[in-house]
Amino acid sequence: MSYYPTFRDGKRTIDFILVYKISALVTHNAAIRHRAFILALQTLGLEMEYESFSVDVDIMFIKLYLPDDFAHSYAGLFDIELACTSFQFRPYMVPPPAAFSSPLTRPNVNDPIYTRAPQSISGAIPKNITSAERIMVVNQILNRVIWGEERSEYGVTKLIKAKVILDAFPLHDGHFKWTVSGPLNDRQLLALYWGSFRSWRKAQPINLVEKYFGTEYALYFAWLGFYIKQLVPAAILSVFVLVYGLVTMFTKLNRHTQDICQSRVVMCPRCHFADCPMELLSNSCYLANVSYVFDNWCAVIYSGIMTLWATIFMELWQREEAVLQLQWNLAATKDAMTTRPEYLEAATKKRYSPITDTMQPYIPVAQTACRYTLTLASVSVLLIIMILVTFGVMVYRVSVNVVLIKSKSIPLIRNKYRSLIASITGAMLSGVFIFIFKWFYEQIALMLTNLENHRSQQSYTNSFIFKSYALAFANNYAAVFYIAFFKGKFFTYPGDLAVFSHLGGINTDVCDPTGCIVDLAILLITIMVIKAFISNITQVLVPKLRKVFNQTINRVRSQDNIPQWEDEYLLAKSEEFFIVGEYMDMVIQYGFVNFFIMGFPLAPLLALINNVAELRVDASKVVKSYRRPIPTKVASLGAWFGILQATTYIGVVTNALVIAFTSTFMEKVIWETMAGHSSEYSYLNESLSVFAMNDFEIFDGSIDDKLKLTKVCYYEGKRYPPNHPLKYKRRKDYWLHLAIKFAAVVIFEHVLVVIKGLVAYAIPDVPFSVRQQIAHQEKMFKRDRIIEQSKKFLKDREKYVSIK
Repeated sequence: MSYYPTFRDGKRTIDFILVYKISALVTHNAAIRHRAFILALQTLGLEMEYESFSVDVDIMFIKLYLPDDFAHSYAGLFDIELACTSFQFRPYMVPPPAAFSSPLTRPNVNDPIYTRAPQSISGAIPKNITSAERIMVVNQILNRVIWGEERSEYGVTKLIKAKVILDAFPLHDGHFKWTVSGPLNDRQLLALYWGSFRSWRKAQPINLVEKYFGTEYALYFAWLGFYIKQLVPAAILSVFVLVYGLVTMFTKLNRHTQDICQSRVVMCPRCHFADCPMELLSNSCYLANVSYVFDNWCAVIYSGIMTLWATIFMELWQREEAVLQLQWNLAATKDAMTTRPEYLEAATKKRYSPITDTMQPYIPVAQTACRYTLTLASVSVLLIIMILVTFGVMVYRVSVNVVLIKSKSIPLIRNKYRSLIASITGAMLSGVFIFIFKWFYEQIALMLTNLENHRSQQSYTNSFIFKSYALAFANNYAAVFYIAFFKGKFFTYPGDLAVFSHLGGINTDVCDPTGCIVDLAILLITIMVIKAFISNITQVLVPKLRKVFNQTINRVRSQDNIPQWEDEYLLAKSEEFFIVGEYMDMVIQYGFVNFFIMGFPLAPLLALINNVAELRVDASKVVKSYRRPIPTKVASLGAWFGILQATTYIGVVTNALVIAFTSTFMEKVIWETMAGHSSEYSYLNESLSVFAMNDFEIFDGSIDDKLKLTKVCYYEGKRYPPNHPLKYKRRKDYWLHLAIKFAAVVIFEHVLVVIKGLVAYAIPDVPFSVRQQIAHQEKMFKRDRIIEQSKKFLKDREKYVSIK
């Protein structure tokens, strides 16, 4: 087993692999294209070597190697910064504690492992161009090489679509299996000390990840690891909130629940047909207790703390990112604006550019505007479809309630648990639809982004991310926003027939008298658990199944002793936006943690458990189960940082609205403040309204025998009683309470925004120790330049004196 995959001479490393079928070149046109492509690559300096597939001689592999002098020249042409030539210094970073370190994060020169891979483990600046950098250069050549006379006859992608070339991919640095002797490659080190669950508590060797996979992957894993660390205190606090709720559940602090459990109040029917029952308010006793666990003073304080946590998290990440930018020398990457070849192909017109003083290709504004209009219309239609699907799920919930009410086989479910069953099954259905639409909208977003034809790769990637996130936002959060802010808000009173007949009766989808917190918590926990379970399972199984499928269709019986290029040809492909999907899952999860923490305080704990597993699953699959991705240099999180910032600010508003309108917390505070210590005060008397049964026109008397003599029933809402001149109209105190709630939302939001601003100002973007290192290094560079200039001046002076 070789240290790196090489040509037969054992010296030239394999930078890229091309695959083609001999039988695909039988046509004259295909043969000419293939020959022209190979000749163009050789003209550009690429060296080649051919190998046949051991199980199918029709399939040929072409090994590509780019000599170092060509690699350095092309790197400058393609704006690829090479670490060996552009690095000035790498700031010193304090290693993690011994309990959380590995040989890669706390190097020890006396460790036998260190002697087997000193360059990789030491973290020193590379002395020569790395394999990842070589892959980036060769990939640019393959994507831009012109092999025909037409404008569209360029790049390997066109030949892959025409099936002249079967595939093109880079190789990993040897096999990932550990060897007991000899030098170790980066893949072996990463597989053992990073992509293994045995290293779940170890710090990531993030510099080696950057060296091997490029900054795009490294920044994702650095952000995910940082996110996990910041979730730890949030998760601990969430457990404290849960414990507080459980401990005080049966104390005087929860007297409103006790009033519900002891109440003999009869609630009005929630539907209009014969079997619709009337229920005792005490049936909601168990939901009231569960609701209190997430709806108390401690939970409100926790939601405020979590809002500040989000701000601190973002500010500290900016510091971390600034350090990584110095570590990986990404300053020049921020300004890299290489034009995409697809744009050059479509831009048939040219105009003078005063910046470059040359004629530059461009696409007319009218054409671009038409494409963006089509994109906007398409995204809008997709958003409407997703909202309609969410509406359908809510109608399903109402229908399940109806079916369970009509069912007489299990009285306990019919009378007591039907709402809970409807909530759980509805949440599961929402989770299933989220996964179905995920694949669909990703393909649509990619198609629309290609239609827009952006000039630079950065603009192209950002456009895809924004469209994908907009669709993912609606797909993942629509049902949650409905439960939190709209469910039950359109219900008027039991005798209003329009409520039962409008839009499939969705207006009858009301919360339990104890509030919507339980429904919100059920939906959040169901979606988070389903997404985490399915995501991790598919991430492990899908690449394995793809490899088995590839082995089957290629008739590969055993992988023993087959060359590395054949082995990796059978692996699952790393798609262009592979890492975007990983970011998307985490950013959506961050939204669940940030938007509705009041509805489900345990969200950070679930996120922490999932993310610890997610990091190692992601690391393992990119090292072991997928082909090596094309490394990409990016300067920061890019569009994701703006999305995370927006999520943080939206979280302030949503948590304030949940406290004010979704939970019963604000309502209880208002009434307790107004009632003071009055012994006649009863929250239930103030929050429930009376309805006369003889006004229930469609009621036919088919109720429980014990409740048949009931003349009035109660429903949630602040409306006048049947004997009032303003019968069933809103009471004045309803509008007063509404105004107080909105004022509380505004105050809560503004106070937190001010505190967020102060926190952001107090935390510098770059740590002081790093700024010191930068200042010292610049001082040293300046001193060296002065000394060099002084020596040159003295030499020139000596020459002048000797001549004179």
